[in-house]
Amino acid sequence: MKTSFKIYALIWAIGFAIFNLVAFIPVVSIEGAEITSSFVVANIFCDIMFIAQLGCGYFAFKPENKQKMFYNIPLVTTSLVSLFVTIVAAVILALIPDVPNWLTALVLVVITLISVVAILKSHFVAETVAKIDDKVKTKTFFIKNLTVDAETLISKATTEEAKAVANNVYEAIRYSDPMTNDALSSLESEITNKFNAFENAVVSGEALEETSKALLILVEERNQKCKLLK
Repeated sequence: MKTSFKIYALIWAIGFAIFNLVAFIPVVSIEGAEITSSFVVANIFCDIMFIAQLGCGYFAFKPENKQKMFYNIPLVTTSLVSLFVTIVAAVILALIPDVPNWLTALVLVVITLISVVAILKSHFVAETVAKIDDKVKTKTFFIKNLTVDAETLISKATTEEAKAVANNVYEAIRYSDPMTNDALSSLESEITNKFNAFENAVVSGEALEETSKALLILVEERNQKCKLLK
């Protein structure tokens, strides 16, 4: 996050400097040009939106998880669009002669409010999706973890028969319903215990058929209950 945000902040600083230079150089260099109050108001709103955009960038690059950073892309996009719209509106208002200060301020306030709502909405959506993703990971951890253990167990088999049986169990677990439910906690605990017994059977070569059949029955029972709970 630190490196990504530093690069982002550097690009932002260059953009911020270029904008202010482009905004003020014509006023200073062109004879007869003057800094109007409308120009000042427009520039202040643009600077505020620039700062807000940097804040959005900070929140977007804050998560250490790359997937959560990906979820924050709409936040950055929305803030950039809001900044662009503000700059365009500010330039138009600054170029129109004799525009009242209150009109410039009113237009830019409306744009700012709309931008704030859009940015907050993007942030809320990103946070919601991230929470759902974390919940799904928690809900699918049991089967994913058991699948990894079952796949590793195949290499521990001491005979071809044991390897074939271990592979059958692995396939059954691999294609099981990944989502869990609190109502399945006792059954999943029983599956874990039975898998441990099956692991010992694969390594020792004793009671292989008996333990594998018992384990597969429990796995199938879990799959059926998963369907009922959906």
